[in-house]
Amino acid sequence: MSNPVRSLNAYLDWPLVAQVLNQQTREPALPTYTACPLCDSGAVAIYRDHLVGGAWYHCRTCNSSGDMIELAARIWDLSLEETIAKLAGHGCELPSDAQSVARYIHDHVDYRKRLMQLWQASRSGLQRRAGDLMHLEQRFNLRCDVSQDRWADGPGCLLGGIDAEKVERTFAPGVMKHADIKVQRSSPSEHAIFQGPKWREVLVLPFFDLPRRICSFLFAGRAGEYPADFVFRRANMGFHGNGYGCAALEAGLAMHPRVLDAADSDWEHTIVAVSNPIAALRLQMRHVRESIRPLPLVIWYDSLLRRKQHAGGRRTRTINAWEMLGNRKIVFWMPEISAATFLQAIAHDGWVSRMGPRFSGDETLKQYMWRYSPREVIKHILQAAEPWPRALSRANDQMVSSEAEAMFLRLQSDGADLERVAESCGKLTGQRLAKMFVDGGQRTAVLCGKTIIEQAGKWYVSRGPNKPLELISDAILRIDYAIRNRRLNQVTLAARAIYGHHVVRFKVPAERLVKQGMVLLRKVLSSRGTGVPVTNPKWSKRLVDIARLFHQPTMLWAVESVGWDDYERRFVLPKFAIGIDGISKAVVEAMFSPAAPARQLEPPSDGDMYFEGGFAKNLDYPTKLFWAVLACLVTNIIAPRYCRDRQGIGLRGEGAEAMGQFVAEAIGCLRHDVASAKQVRRALEQEHEHGWPILVCEETPLRPRVRQLLLEPRDKPRNLIVPLREDEAQALVERRDWLVVTGRQPVEIDDILCDLARLFVPAYLQMLCARSYWVVHEKRWREPFVAQVVRDMAHFYGERGFEKDAVLAAISMVCPKSKVKRRGPARSASSACGER
Repeated sequence: MSNPVRSLNAYLDWPLVAQVLNQQTREPALPTYTACPLCDSGAVAIYRDHLVGGAWYHCRTCNSSGDMIELAARIWDLSLEETIAKLAGHGCELPSDAQSVARYIHDHVDYRKRLMQLWQASRSGLQRRAGDLMHLEQRFNLRCDVSQDRWADGPGCLLGGIDAEKVERTFAPGVMKHADIKVQRSSPSEHAIFQGPKWREVLVLPFFDLPRRICSFLFAGRAGEYPADFVFRRANMGFHGNGYGCAALEAGLAMHPRVLDAADSDWEHTIVAVSNPIAALRLQMRHVRESIRPLPLVIWYDSLLRRKQHAGGRRTRTINAWEMLGNRKIVFWMPEISAATFLQAIAHDGWVSRMGPRFSGDETLKQYMWRYSPREVIKHILQAAEPWPRALSRANDQMVSSEAEAMFLRLQSDGADLERVAESCGKLTGQRLAKMFVDGGQRTAVLCGKTIIEQAGKWYVSRGPNKPLELISDAILRIDYAIRNRRLNQVTLAARAIYGHHVVRFKVPAERLVKQGMVLLRKVLSSRGTGVPVTNPKWSKRLVDIARLFHQPTMLWAVESVGWDDYERRFVLPKFAIGIDGISKAVVEAMFSPAAPARQLEPPSDGDMYFEGGFAKNLDYPTKLFWAVLACLVTNIIAPRYCRDRQGIGLRGEGAEAMGQFVAEAIGCLRHDVASAKQVRRALEQEHEHGWPILVCEETPLRPRVRQLLLEPRDKPRNLIVPLREDEAQALVERRDWLVVTGRQPVEIDDILCDLARLFVPAYLQMLCARSYWVVHEKRWREPFVAQVVRDMAHFYGERGFEKDAVLAAISMVCPKSKVKRRGPARSASSACGER
């Protein structure tokens, strides 16, 4: 099959299609999730299609998938031709002539269907257990004796077997028609998949780059000898005839369809990534004999590890298929030191496990895996896992200089930033890298016909043979991230200026760096007191282009809102973010305004004892009121994660008003003092800029009509904290769309409660992330969400040795007329917070 034409789906993006289909979408960032319009009971995931352009959808409930054109066709119940014409009529700019539509269907839709039909046909091939397939099963120890009913959901989802002739017909049906005329079983083309004689039946392992879309196959046949009897064949998708032939091709991931469910339920959202397909298949095949849940294993591919294996003549490796795993923790299993594995771990901030046999080799690895059960092997791998900087430092200490230099050269040639690697791995590794590359290493690149040279931390341009080099700059620039602002449609560059042994980090709009170039570089270095570099002004506007020659920046979407980030599945605060693993990290892509909330909150400290002081065991009235207010604020902060609507928070009484303002300011809520309708509308506009509640106080008494703007129902959920009068509180309690904290008695507030609030909120968010966000036992689902949060906070507080009765008392202080009844303190911890 020749190089395919560009897919018509590349002309569409998800926001445009969602608008045409009347589907809700908030941001263009992908992947994203929305209600499935086909089954009305599941959630459809929208992924960016890096291979052919556009977007791709997948619903795990109805098991439907496809590009945006196929999604529209299924919703409208039309043919593809009619759907394309209708999309063009709705303003979508895509070719709708008959020739373009026919080539799209032939080169993309039908081609994908042929690949999937090949895989479906091969799934039942191993059940025969005869001929070459039985021999290959025995050679690789892949036998799995299970019933026919379990075969389809177990081994049949991992590995297949089929006749080699059918594989050739799938990839090149036109060529095989000529073979039929000559009565030949194999492809007569020089580009045949299987070269040489005796290819009869082959094992089939599919690789996916998107859910339910095959992008590659690994075939093993004949005697099963590596590399002569292994073939890796990439599907001919993606229009790559555009002059960028040196770029690596997507290889995809091979995995069981239920791997993600198994990782979430049994392995704490952790995935083990393996580059050895036979080793991974052995573990899975042994495991599925005894369990209906697969191991959390995925197989990735890099032709660098299989140099003698046919891969179409171009570098092929797993690049973007990792997006299918979401934000789960990835542990790369590496029994032997590999530059390709470290490259993947660096690119995806993964962990590395060196667990394995003492001596390298296929036989020793095979004996090691048979010594333990598959679950024990995975447990050992996870127990030995460590962050990639620590694993790389240890590997560097174990290698001689020539081996270390070869590995780091490979990382550098594949796009890894060695300066960042050295900074992350510690002082000793950094010194070794500096000695290898910075002091004496040289890198070259071509820009507009000129040869640019990077050597010893400086940039030069070659003027020709036997001529001295011309200096461009004695300081170099590394652009780490290009951060795109969704709202303003602007790009900000996060960069490092390296001058001698000094590194200065800064952020600057892309347009400004392009225009000012060398002038801005000198200003940044001189303003930080590191010195003034020597620069060549005629290369000023080429500074960004030169920097990109030696290091390509990572593209990110800017994070502008404090609170729950639904796209990255994490809680974001100005100084840190907490992901699903419960680990707090700095937010590289943060673009917060100066007025962002929660700026005083610090990352949670290590250890179990977050809170200190005798105040923690008080059961007095101010402490109970404190927990009532804090529980309402925390409920609004975490509500989007649980698909709950935020509610307005009313403060009823003098004590509640004083405590509410105190706690809100302690955790960094923005305060708006309003005295006019204009100021009230401004507060309402900022109500949903962040996920943090806004405190609204009257500077002077408002007119009733203006004050009604704060309390009336609105289209969007409320996120305000407002002191209430008695009649207003009564009305809101009856309306049940506000949380009303009642505290009529005046209180004396201890300043030490401020420290408790600042420590508790980050620690509680970290705990939710670490235990996969579950809150309460399912038997309490009838309680209001705020009551569930209070019980969960009480359990979390009691686990640290403090009195939780004061926290539980907050239930009766939030909407006292609620039907929720407080239960006695004799409940166990599991009944207070629930178990999964």
